[in-house]
Amino acid sequence: MMIFVGWYTPDYQPWAETLIANLDGYGLEHDFVRVERPEGGWEKRTMLKAEQVLKAMDRHPGRTLVLLDVDCTVVDRARALALTDLRGDVAFYLCTKFGRRGKVRFSSRTGTMVFKHTPAARRFVETWRKWSEIAPPYAVDQDSLIVS
Repeated sequence: MMIFVGWYTPDYQPWAETLIANLDGYGLEHDFVRVERPEGGWEKRTMLKAEQVLKAMDRHPGRTLVLLDVDCTVVDRARALALTDLRGDVAFYLCTKFGRRGKVRFSSRTGTMVFKHTPAARRFVETWRKWSEIAPPYAVDQDSLIVS
């Protein structure tokens, strides 16, 4: 069984309300929590993501979590539900391409992620959280995810 999860700061409440209405329209179960905005720039806010996934894992034991940024939109119920069929413990989008002079560019996207209820998935998120806590200034959640 799956549940769509996420978090938002007060300044993103309108986005959260739109996404919640979107999920309700498709009859998809969700749990989005409001958190206080941390000190620092927007980069610091992104670093809350791994901690919020761990909290969602604790709130929803035994369930597959689909983490969505609140500025996402679900456009197809069947495709959203198919996320539970993904193989593996953790799923996220990787962006790869050749850059100048043949150098490979590699990055991740964390706007939509899937976490199965497995010890390996939890260990992955715990590692991601640790890297998020010690990341240098101006690093974002996608950077700490890649290092994980």
